[in-house]
Amino acid sequence: MFGCVQVTERELKSGGSHLQVTEKNKKDYIERMAKWRVERGVVQQTEALVRGFYEVNKPDIQRARLNIKCF
Repeated sequence: MFGCVQVTERELKSGGSHLQVTEKNKKDYIERMAKWRVERGVVQQTEALVRGFYEVNKPDIQRARLNIKCF
């Protein structure tokens, strides 16, 4: 394993931390978890990727390399 793994708990619905997943509510839980993962679960990773991209790929340097003028 590389680095540390940080576990963060989030309520997928109001009061959800006090509910157990049962056969009755399992489908709702899976749908909410999938939605959260797609919409919010990778925000930190995406932001880090974008910061890193611009750190090595600065717009001013790219324009100079490509000889592009911005007006």
